[in-house]
Amino acid sequence: MARTRSKSLISALVLGAFALIFLDCASTPDGKMETRLATMSDDDLLSYYHGINDRLKEIQTGTREADRQGTILEADQLSKMPYIIGGEAWALEQKREKARRELARRNLKP
Repeated sequence: MARTRSKSLISALVLGAFALIFLDCASTPDGKMETRLATMSDDDLLSYYHGINDRLKEIQTGTREADRQGTILEADQLSKMPYIIGGEAWALEQKREKARRELARRNLKP
């Protein structure tokens, strides 16, 4: 009985830690990014947007090549997957969307 309680306690602590991490990441204000984008010149903003697109294309190409080759990635599978929440491509897509909104606000076409 004591063993089941300790397992339950450990499980509850682990789930609680994951919940705290998730909520902390989800509630982090991104006002700094919008402020930074708003202060960029039109040329800088367009360049930033295209740079994000270029990096996303590189990631997509690398992902397709790895899938086609059947490449097995190293031990930490989740950190190697760029499109999961928190991965590089996911973060870039969030930044690209913010840049796209700023471009639309300025009536600029990417």
